[in-house]
Amino acid sequence: MAIALGKTLKTVGLRGEIKVYPYDLSLFEEGTEVLLGEDIMILEKLRFQKNMPVIKLSGIDSIEEAEEYLDLEIFRDKDDIELEEDEYYLSDLLGLTVVDENAQVLGVVKDVLQPSSQWVYVIEGEKEFLLPAVDEYILSIDMETGMMVVRLIEGIL
Repeated sequence: MAIALGKTLKTVGLRGEIKVYPYDLSLFEEGTEVLLGEDIMILEKLRFQKNMPVIKLSGIDSIEEAEEYLDLEIFRDKDDIELEEDEYYLSDLLGLTVVDENAQVLGVVKDVLQPSSQWVYVIEGEKEFLLPAVDEYILSIDMETGMMVVRLIEGIL
């Protein structure tokens, strides 16, 4: 299974670099194999321009070649990514049942947003609400049972 890293936006310079709108910056790593369009390439170089990754891929050496790969999603094989303990793929969090400390079902994780440097879970239940993805509010995530136990912010509901 593949994980989307982001979407190619525009060329940078004349040597085939491409600026990418990132979905998750932590998944970009030099030397890794990626899929762009129907082509498998190596992410040779990675740098940042205004917090956006600029990548150089093997086989793309000119602005003309880079233009052929614009407006495409770039993927990595999920099996090639090592997660630390208590790290999860965002896509795996979607659909988790959310319960409070008293085991009261609040809803399910509908989306994960990153409006700033902090991730936020969109919880859909009787009422949709946003919950910051920090240890203070996210007490546990159990992928085997599909449950997320949370501590609610006073007045959130």
